[in-house]
Amino acid sequence: MAATVGVITNPRSGKDIRRLVAHASAPNDTSRIADVRRLIMGAVEGGAELVLLARDLHGLGERAISGLDLPVELLDFDGEPFTNICIAPETPEDPPLYRKPSPKFALEIVREHNLH
Repeated sequence: MAATVGVITNPRSGKDIRRLVAHASAPNDTSRIADVRRLIMGAVEGGAELVLLARDLHGLGERAISGLDLPVELLDFDGEPFTNICIAPETPEDPPLYRKPSPKFALEIVREHNLH
């Protein structure tokens, strides 16, 4: 069976309140592009025969694969790309039901869509 890897980049990652309060640095597009590039090259080196890369509003994926001769397919989403959204109702002091690092939402989606 051919191995396929899917990649969705998040141009807004690393810009949360925890980083602001702690005066931590936030990753910029250049570092995100390098991360995506390394991830794609690592996936192919690890045996992926195809990498599906979702387009993002900042064009991180396109810039990450620029100049690479690898089996990557850019995906466009028509309409709303998400079928489910989960908002974690608990506070940081509560046990994590849906908050990180809980896998509860992901496991529910796997069951709902019969994914393996």
